[in-house]
Amino acid sequence: MKFRSFAWSTGAAVLALVLLAGCPVDPPASLFTVSGSIERPEGTGKTAYIKLVTQGADYTAPAQFSTSVLIVTDTENYSIPDVEAGTYTVYAFVDMDGSAAGDPDPLPDSGDWAYGAPAVTVTVNSDLSYQIPAGHSSWTVFGVYSLTGTLVRAGLPGDLDAYVKLVPSGETFHATALYADAVVIGTADEASYRIDGVPAGTYGFYAFIDRNGNADAGNPMPDSGDDISGSPDVTVTLAADASKHVEEADWSTFFTYAVSGTISNSDAADGAFAYVKLVPEGAAGDAEALYLDQSDAFSAGAAWYSMTGVAPGTYGFYVFIDADADAGVPIPTTMPEPGEWSYGGAVTVAGDTTGDVGLTADWRRYAMFKVTGTLTQADAANGDLAYVKLVAAMAESNAEAVSYGLSEAFSGGSASYTLWAANANYTLYAFIDADADIGTPSATTLPEVGEWSAGNKDTTTFIVNADTTRDLVDPGEWSRYRLGTVLGTLWHTSSGVGTFAYVKLVASGDGPGGTALYSTSCEFDDTEHTADFLMPDVEFGAYRLYAFIDLDANAAGSGYMPTNGDLMPTAYVYEIDLGTPELRQDCYDWTAVYNMSGMLYKEFLSEDEIAYIKLVELGASYQATALYSTSTTIVLAGSGNYAFALLPEGSYSVHFFIDVNGNAESTDYLPDSSDQWASKNFTLGADSTTLDVLDAEWEIFLVPEP
Repeated sequence: MKFRSFAWSTGAAVLALVLLAGCPVDPPASLFTVSGSIERPEGTGKTAYIKLVTQGADYTAPAQFSTSVLIVTDTENYSIPDVEAGTYTVYAFVDMDGSAAGDPDPLPDSGDWAYGAPAVTVTVNSDLSYQIPAGHSSWTVFGVYSLTGTLVRAGLPGDLDAYVKLVPSGETFHATALYADAVVIGTADEASYRIDGVPAGTYGFYAFIDRNGNADAGNPMPDSGDDISGSPDVTVTLAADASKHVEEADWSTFFTYAVSGTISNSDAADGAFAYVKLVPEGAAGDAEALYLDQSDAFSAGAAWYSMTGVAPGTYGFYVFIDADADAGVPIPTTMPEPGEWSYGGAVTVAGDTTGDVGLTADWRRYAMFKVTGTLTQADAANGDLAYVKLVAAMAESNAEAVSYGLSEAFSGGSASYTLWAANANYTLYAFIDADADIGTPSATTLPEVGEWSAGNKDTTTFIVNADTTRDLVDPGEWSRYRLGTVLGTLWHTSSGVGTFAYVKLVASGDGPGGTALYSTSCEFDDTEHTADFLMPDVEFGAYRLYAFIDLDANAAGSGYMPTNGDLMPTAYVYEIDLGTPELRQDCYDWTAVYNMSGMLYKEFLSEDEIAYIKLVELGASYQATALYSTSTTIVLAGSGNYAFALLPEGSYSVHFFIDVNGNAESTDYLPDSSDQWASKNFTLGADSTTLDVLDAEWEIFLVPEP
């Protein structure tokens, strides 16, 4: 809050109003300046506020006249202009924490240096010099008081250190002192203490006499045998200077006890250590320890710990296992790292106490949430285990796991699992290790082809921000790993019952005569003239799909290959890349296919020669890209035969050449100078499947002029 500063006095304002009304008035009251210096070395760099209020008013009264100045170094000049004659009470304060800035009615708060009192006045009847020196008796630290008192204890053996401290209200004696004093009490049976600079408020009060002389002066605490006074219910309230005495009857002898036990965790590696701590009752696991210990080394999943000197009371009880052995010597702020096993509970100490943490305790991964669920798969054998993992949200199933583990053994087609994960989004995947060869799982463990797996980035992605349950029980969520189904529908309007089609997958790059890796057959119906095919358990990968309609019903006798006149898709071949559980390939358009062959005759060869044959679109030149091509050898005797299997019916231009100089090297073989060549147009159909080249039809190839 800022003090008000008036440019006009009240009398001046009245005069102005009267003049405006056209009435004669008395002249305005005289106005003066009050100026001087304000000294407060502690306020260097801080703003000082000075105000004049109604005589006798307290410091909260509104300013009649005021100003503010920045104390650059120790002392600063100030000036309050236009002050009306009169007697005023003076107040000033130095804003030590800057909280008054911008406040239209500034007032001091706790810790500010404050000056003035109702009796500190100034009379103004002319310009006045008024100094506010640092040594003035009215200066004080606002809202800060002193607590004094005596400690009375008879029968002490000699001079002993005694400690008095104020802590937050309701805290135990373990709490770090907010304000404290240390005194010596001896055979005189009494000592006085004084704690200065205490802000207004209510505090817990404790005192103890260090009987065995072992208290840490930096943070003194009582131990067994010391005299102690105070409890969470004992408080002092300061709204002014106050006193608090500890009488003979207020003391009691302080006793401490041991808290020890066994920590059991089957995941703890031999040689690992656990850290155990007690914190104030109700405090979280990240609170500073009142008592702490590092356990013995784990062996066979168990370790022993012991804490001594524990005062009676109820405490928060926390344990963690330092899996990577980097926690070092335990200190009150030692904390687990995310993912380390931790436990939290409570313990009440009224004597030596056993506090075991067993295998069945609620162990948790620190700073993580539990993800649990049920896996249901009817084909899982009793005793099978599933590998379950969480990966980064929307990642594929082969992504490295963020969290992973093995499920419980399947029984009756179901098994439960538990994972731990930090607050984030994840995608869940699982697979059943049917042949029990997974060994020790890792973040990169993957199923084998054909093992049942579940998870999909579109359906099993979810957020983990609390303990979470996510089941995989829908049969539709499970599929054979890297196995899918290739299926489709074949349409042919003139085919019906009794007509069969055959579909097969061959290796990528193979022709229709290639070895079938997967195959099936299907029968057309009379109503829709369709046939549906399905090939299950196809391993993911690239294939060529060929299909044919067996019009002459002789596929069994032809090794399930089409013969002349059977129908194949107009597309001839479908390149497929199976990477999902299901891939559909339908076919609507068909064309008849035939085997084409012929003889090439050429006399007077000096040796066997290679001849090349390629079919191109009708009318296309020998330079055109081949639709189909092959090669054969014309032997020295003067002939050689060639053959094409299963070409679509239709008209083609067929180009032949004999590579006399043996330098044809590309897949689109082209003749060059001195090669023999021939070219014919040909219509392939039911009555035309043979095309020969006679000796007289060959010509010497001449390279066209550029």
